[in-house]
Amino acid sequence: MAKGKYKRKRLNKMRRETNLKDTELSTRIVKALADANIYTLYDLDCCHEDELKNISGIGDKYMNIILDFKK
Repeated sequence: MAKGKYKRKRLNKMRRETNLKDTELSTRIVKALADANIYTLYDLDCCHEDELKNISGIGDKYMNIILDFKK
């Protein structure tokens, strides 16, 4: 059990430290998310789909890309 606990902690730490600029998301999506104060993978994980839909510059096409990326 301990191995799984520490593995989750390491993964969460990595997601908190990984900037969206360092991912394969397009620059336009990253900029729109940054305008909504979403800078890391962890921030993106914490956002619900309804919150993402309300971000300016995120339409249906980009929403699908983001949701596929989150999986």
